Amino acid sequence: MRENCLIKKKPILGKDLRPLDSIGLIGIIFWSGLSLPPCFASDPTKVIEGRVEQVEAGAEPLLPGDLSLNGGTEVSAPLPASLRGKWFGSVQIKQMDTYPAQHTNEPYCQQMVLEINKVFAKGMKGDLQVDIIPDGSGGTRIGSFDIFFGKRGKLNLSAHRGPGLIPGIYHIPFTVKNEVRALSQNVVEQSRYDAVQMYDSQNRPTERGFTEVSAHYNRQAPGRLLVKILNVDYDGRGRPLWKALMVGYLYK
Repeated sequence: MRENCLIKKKPILGKDLRPLDSIGLIGIIFWSGLSLPPCFASDPTKVIEGRVEQVEAGAEPLLPGDLSLNGGTEVSAPLPASLRGKWFGSVQIKQMDTYPAQHTNEPYCQQMVLEINKVFAKGMKGDLQVDIIPDGSGGTRIGSFDIFFGKRGKLNLSAHRGPGLIPGIYHIPFTVKNEVRALSQNVVEQSRYDAVQMYDSQNRPTERGFTEVSAHYNRQAPGRLLVKILNVDYDGRGRPLWKALMVGYLYK
């Protein structure tokens, strides 16, 4: 029997990608024309910090081996309180890869890769809006994390229920690991891993998998962050479907 992309009736992930005319953004100014600064260029003398920069330097995205589709949430630490607030800015897809060769004879995975390539491409720019809020217990967490790609739609990188790229499919994520690390005095990195259950239009479970959002925040001034975002979708066995590395600035 061939190995399926995902365990029967156990989901993979989708994207919250909706037309912008359904979002109703009014009166928000974004920096969509912002060019990438020279510091994004490769520097062979630079010390690599954290997961995002490891992948940026060429490491393959590998799902941590201790994750479970049925596991509870593991939280290492909250985000620094100094990051609280509404942040606005722009990012550009600096790296993008899909992995169809890892999913041969797996129709669902192949369709996901096809839909991803229809929507996303290296070099695309998006307007980023991040709301970092108190978590109710003295800590700090992500309230919303959205990237707006013009007419192509909205990419929701927070752990919220939403429609997937494949028509008629929606996903319900729940966080199974949330790791926050201070890499230096002004740099903090958060890696969040969600297990994702997919449902069809009849509310029947179909596939399942994981999604990763790792964000690398570098405070360059009190109201300015250099941000690098790694987004990876994995199937139920932890094999990547695609990765996107986005870089830009956030302001408040």
